Amino acid sequence: MRFIITIIISLIPFLGFSAYPEQVSAPITAHVTWVTDGDTFKCRSGGVEYVVRFWGIDAPEKYITDPKTKKRIKNPLGDMAHKYLIKLLHNKNVKLYIIGKPTGGPYGRMIAKVYLGRKYVNLDLIKTGHAAWSKKYAPHEKDFAEAEKQAKSQHLGIWSNQAKSATEQQQKKSRA
Repeated sequence: MRFIITIIISLIPFLGFSAYPEQVSAPITAHVTWVTDGDTFKCRSGGVEYVVRFWGIDAPEKYITDPKTKKRIKNPLGDMAHKYLIKLLHNKNVKLYIIGKPTGGPYGRMIAKVYLGRKYVNLDLIKTGHAAWSKKYAPHEKDFAEAEKQAKSQHLGIWSNQAKSATEQQQKKSRA
């Protein structure tokens, strides 16, 4: 019986799933070449280009659909998150810890924990109010929960009154 259990456990990595849902790769050092939006970027490592989506967070979309006019309009909150990430990461070297399969998640993007030096960028985006904690994908991240709570209480970024009014103004402009 012990022999069978040992064989099954040794085959788990080859069956396409992990015994640990948040299996993390060894670190990959990469150079950020393009920031797509507030939670996705492109980078190169060893001549290979990767599209990376931050694990455990959700940044506002760059464009939203106005519910009344059905037109796509620029989202000031998404624009703010995108600009912050450009300033933080563009043309810099980062360390990636890929979560799950290295072949990429939905939309062919790698899902990763990202570090810029000692700064855990995923957490920084939540702390500064540029992204929200994705409870669905990172339900046990107490640091994310605390960072979001503080960003909300301090009205930072996406939690600010200014951000809400900017979104409302943009929607009014699109209706004119």
